[in-house]
Amino acid sequence: MSETNRGGAAIAGVVLLAAAVGGFLYLREARERPAPAPAAATAPIEAPVAAVEAPAAPSHPIEDAIVDAPAIGGDVPALPSLPDSDAAAIEALLDLLAGDAIPAWLVPEYVIQRTVATIDNLPRAKIASNISVARATPGALAIEGDGETRTLSAANHARYAAQVDAFESADTAALVAGYVRLYPLFQQAYRELGQPDAYFNDRLIEVIDHLLAAPDVAPPLA
Repeated sequence: MSETNRGGAAIAGVVLLAAAVGGFLYLREARERPAPAPAAATAPIEAPVAAVEAPAAPSHPIEDAIVDAPAIGGDVPALPSLPDSDAAAIEALLDLLAGDAIPAWLVPEYVIQRTVATIDNLPRAKIASNISVARATPGALAIEGDGETRTLSAANHARYAAQVDAFESADTAALVAGYVRLYPLFQQAYRELGQPDAYFNDRLIEVIDHLLAAPDVAPPLA
């Protein structure tokens, strides 16, 4: 798989278009109103109309990532709609991981929406399994000892080795390029998740910082 092809790889989402019809409705209503009576000597003072606050600007604009992302060569296909994005998201992921089969850990429906929901929930105390983009890893949690001295077994590492190896071998620059290209779908999914005035890239960086702040605890883990 060439680097340029892999540049389109990554699951993503955003672009919200806003439209206003209030002005049109107001003007139509004004035309249908009867003509006002002659003005009195002293015209009443109208209360000022409160300004509508615009959504805050993103703390981490996606344009900043575009500067660092490598250019994607060749013809770049148009983005699908969010409801029809599963095929493109899965193809992008397979390109990134240089694979041919859908990974066993991936839930292949609503991939972008589930990815956004999973990332958004990572700093929380619980992640609902019904919104996760990843299936539970097979096998039982391996422990050593008994009673009050139980610790996690090193055998647990093997359960996650395939996933860790796959993502560690992925081209980070290609991942960033794909994320930037598909960011409109990420953003749309984030707003549909209930964040109409927020930006997914801001949340992603917040979650990354949260994960990086996790303490590095030496084994054995009680």
